[in-house]
Amino acid sequence: MWEKTFLPWDSQAAQPVTHCHYCGRGLYEGEEFYAVNGIAVCDACLEWFARGEYAACRMSGREWRQS
Repeated sequence: MWEKTFLPWDSQAAQPVTHCHYCGRGLYEGEEFYAVNGIAVCDACLEWFARGEYAACRMSGREWRQS
């Protein structure tokens, strides 16, 4: 009788689906990442991305109170 043999997934042979726009790390099938305005952002870069994206919105308590 013929038996099917499935090889384990080889992460070193897999090609990334896309790359993080900021750090360039490969993002693979099944891995979660953030797709923001057409770019991919990995978990490690999300905070850095958000700080840059919303830098113009940053203000101090004094600025807030005076607005």
